Amino acid sequence: MNNTERYIDAICGEGKVFKDDMRDYFKKSIFEIIELSDGSLFELSKEHIETRFCFSFDEVMDCQSGTNTYQEANDMASNVGFEYFLDENLKGLKASIERLKEDDELYLCVKYYRGPKNIVAYTSFQDAQVLGKLCEADRKLIIEAKERQIANMEKRCKTWWKRYGKEKLHTWTYSCWD
Repeated sequence: MNNTERYIDAICGEGKVFKDDMRDYFKKSIFEIIELSDGSLFELSKEHIETRFCFSFDEVMDCQSGTNTYQEANDMASNVGFEYFLDENLKGLKASIERLKEDDELYLCVKYYRGPKNIVAYTSFQDAQVLGKLCEADRKLIIEAKERQIANMEKRCKTWWKRYGKEKLHTWTYSCWD
């Protein structure tokens, strides 16, 4: 039995966190399950490809996209290229790797409320669900898996862009003052 099957068996079934009809959902939504040094399982979900982008503007330039006129925001929205598309889709994964590399105070915790103790996630909060500190070996395993996930996401984004291109992106602008 592989890690994905062990993970799904641990959370789906009679008297467990999810009912059996959720098995197919988990099979499709899981990118990889990592077995940590203590035998617990850590899930990496498949990332969704983001195709909707918003560009804001205001006259004092304190909005997230940094434009101060409607025309600048509109130009950015209409000129979204592959690099922007790829960067936006990888931003969350890269941020999580940076957090794993820089934050020394990360803890393993039970992922699901009243779930099995061998299905874990990491957190920076210490509460009743914390099982212990994230060790360096486990941290390295998670980082390596997330790097594989980034490579996979890059490939998926390239395929998506090649198939649909800019035409299937949904972009819009708004004023921060509205």
